[in-house]
Amino acid sequence: MIQGATALLAEFGGEWPNFHDAEVLRFAVERAAVVDVGEVVVSLAVHLRRFEARGVGTVNYHLALVKSVVVDFRFTGVEDLSASDFNHQNVLEEIAFSEIDGGAPFSVEVTGIYGFEGRWRCRTVEVAGVSRELNEV
Repeated sequence: MIQGATALLAEFGGEWPNFHDAEVLRFAVERAAVVDVGEVVVSLAVHLRRFEARGVGTVNYHLALVKSVVVDFRFTGVEDLSASDFNHQNVLEEIAFSEIDGGAPFSVEVTGIYGFEGRWRCRTVEVAGVSRELNEV
């Protein structure tokens, strides 16, 4: 369903990551090249972090940051776009991807906790890049 998903799955041990508490770093809307007249493209960069409990059951308990990656999503053939509240933090509740029938086969809903929220339909969903921000500890 999502092109390039294997790169993201590889970073998270074969699991699709939970986007809860991730932060949207960039949201951009652009029209595609002249060749693709009418094509709308959305780019979304999301900073994902994974924490691990250390010292469970002791006074030394803490959560250690063990994974920090930026995921670049690219959506093409975007329609029915709605976005709001982009701010200095943009903390997410979730990003939901679903297949739908009709013109644009995918629906994307970005639910925010604080800041950015959006929803749109699109023809393709792609993980355009995954870059590691922090090495695992």
